[in-house]
Amino acid sequence: MNKKLFCYAISVLVLAFAMIGCGSKPNDQILSEELEKLFPGTVKISSINLERTKRENDISTYRVSGNLTTSHNLYEKIVEISGKIVIAPAEQKGKNIPFTATLEASGSEKSKWQLQYSNLKFDQNELKGNLTEEIVSKNPDGYLKTDTPDFESIIKGMEEDLSKKRAENEFKEKDNGVDFGKLREETQKTMRSLHEERIKAQNEARKEYQKLRTQYSKESPHRKMRATLDKEFETVGKSLNEEEKRLIDPLLQKRSDAVANKQNTIKLDDGTELTIEQIDAKIKEARDGIQAKQNQLKEKISAQRKEMREEDRSKQDELRQEYDKKNLAIAQQYEEKLKEARAAFDAHEQARRESAKIERDYRRFQQAVAELKSKGYL
Repeated sequence: MNKKLFCYAISVLVLAFAMIGCGSKPNDQILSEELEKLFPGTVKISSINLERTKRENDISTYRVSGNLTTSHNLYEKIVEISGKIVIAPAEQKGKNIPFTATLEASGSEKSKWQLQYSNLKFDQNELKGNLTEEIVSKNPDGYLKTDTPDFESIIKGMEEDLSKKRAENEFKEKDNGVDFGKLREETQKTMRSLHEERIKAQNEARKEYQKLRTQYSKESPHRKMRATLDKEFETVGKSLNEEEKRLIDPLLQKRSDAVANKQNTIKLDDGTELTIEQIDAKIKEARDGIQAKQNQLKEKISAQRKEMREEDRSKQDELRQEYDKKNLAIAQQYEEKLKEARAAFDAHEQARRESAKIERDYRRFQQAVAELKSKGYL
């Protein structure tokens, strides 16, 4: 008996939880807020009803129905005219529009609902326009309302301004009397000629620069000085070599003889007797002295050569700077000439572009007016 009672209690609990799960659904506020995101700032949800059609795991599918309500007076774009967007009243605030949709929902109030609307259907003709008064008021100069009391007068004023510009433009074109094709041909010819002159002048400047560099290299006083240094190095080098033979060779010979005769001492020409170790020390001292003189000579000549190289480099840099300055002056001179040559062409080209723009603006204006008339706004 107790076992049956326990099974009955478990069944009741399972059924209760199932009923709670099946009955749980998003509240109207959450449903409305999510749906209103599809109509930013223009529509509110005045009523909404849910009918569950499917449940799989924790996702429920609903058939949704209700009413959309316009939250503002809405305007729709009609046409662009002379830099302004013409807008007309589309819907009044508070208009109700029936709709249906499909909704998939998962979650709960505690864990936050996840909602996904699809298959939204309503009569598109019942909801026109997406511009609110708030949007229009942020850019009052960019919009022109058809319900403005002096709308037709404003359009007429625009047409008069464009017609005046067009008439003045036609007068200027007739009064100008310029053969644009011929002017362009003459300008291009002049520009080609100036370009050739510029290239020629820059080539001559480059040749002059190269000539000066070559001339300096040939006539530089350092050429003779370098030759003198080379000769000095050669002369001193020979002198040191002779000194080495004079001082060291006799000692080497005596040492060799002593080693061959198995003698421990060596008697020099001045009568001094030295051991082989002393002879080696004397040879080393002589060699170190000669090497020191050679190093001193090399350092002296290297320092003088470095000084001459720096002077030569400084002169070459000076020649290069003069060439760069002259080359820049040539470029600037011909840029001014090119600018002068293009002045008349550019002025006429600008006038032609302004003329074309005026004609284009006038044509578009007439098309916009025709569209406004066809829709009954004029």
